[in-house]
Amino acid sequence: MIATIAGIFFAIKVRLGPDIWYVGFAGFAPALIGGMDSLRGVALGALIVAAAEVLAARYIAPQIALAAPFLVLLVALWIRPWGIFGTREELERI
Repeated sequence: MIATIAGIFFAIKVRLGPDIWYVGFAGFAPALIGGMDSLRGVALGALIVAAAEVLAARYIAPQIALAAPFLVLLVALWIRPWGIFGTREELERI
């Protein structure tokens, strides 16, 4: 609770915008795509998400680039719910 209050005061001090929540959600997508228990998987997931964002912004529309990480996440969770380098045991443990 104290960390939340400190985060709120810090955000007010540095004048963060109200759309900063996107950074946290966009960072969560590569972790789930790569596997929560694998650092290699998270790095690969970050590359996949970044490529999807760039390709979506360039070839489809810049507004779609904001949704690209979540679309890739949906496809990845549909194909392999425990992540690229994650293990099934980690998913069952969570």
